[in-house]
Amino acid sequence: MRTYGGDARGTRAGVRVFDDAVAALVQDASEYGITGFVGGFAACFATVVLRLMHSPAADALIAPVVIAIAALTLATASEAFARGSENLQPDAGDALLAIWPRAGAHLVPWLRLGMALFAAVFLLRLFGGALGFWASAGLAAALVLGSWLYAWRRSFYTGALVAGVRTPREAAVVSGALVRLAGAPVPVAWLVAALPTLSAGLIGLAAGFGPASAGIVSFVAVGTMPLLAAVMSLLFAEASAQAQQRAAATPRRPRATTGRPAGPARRP
Repeated sequence: MRTYGGDARGTRAGVRVFDDAVAALVQDASEYGITGFVGGFAACFATVVLRLMHSPAADALIAPVVIAIAALTLATASEAFARGSENLQPDAGDALLAIWPRAGAHLVPWLRLGMALFAAVFLLRLFGGALGFWASAGLAAALVLGSWLYAWRRSFYTGALVAGVRTPREAAVVSGALVRLAGAPVPVAWLVAALPTLSAGLIGLAAGFGPASAGIVSFVAVGTMPLLAAVMSLLFAEASAQAQQRAAATPRRPRATTGRPAGPARRP
């Protein structure tokens, strides 16, 4: 019997969230492992193929393709985690079938980010040589920071869709409000989940980011999506509970009367 369903409710310290997430992943390691492996392998294969083409357009396509695969992997892992939270079997195949009819909704905000990165990387590949190394490196760092800021406000977007929010617009609004309420644990969660990718990226940078090293970075980035899904699912549940508590504690204003408001008596 799964024991992490009840842990997704109530208030906990940020460190406890990571402990609960790791415990949940270990408890059903085979399902989350296959989700991360399949997504990571698809991202790695696509990256290697595009890098072997060695053209500005192919290199620019890497970011949107990997982001799309990562978004679907995150959605699948989040759906599996939601099933586990209800003491159901978090089967990876069933989770993928459950999110597939709404795959477009899961991809909406991330495709926007991917298109922006495609345009930026394409221009850098065309004109980066004229800018020089440090200018190109600065622009690349700005792209990474901008992408993280964009993703940070949408940290609970996937969780909101899995929880039953109907439209992408509503999911984005819910995510933005709950991310502000959750506070510091959200960026910390992104940092912890990104540590393996950052480590692989540094190794790939030292190796020159050839097809193999770039593929490994993509594999690690997408393969860690189940960890990010577990942490964000717990933070989403905690922030939702806090929002409900605040709403219940907020005094409601008395309803206005429907008749004519009282005023001074008219003179005869």
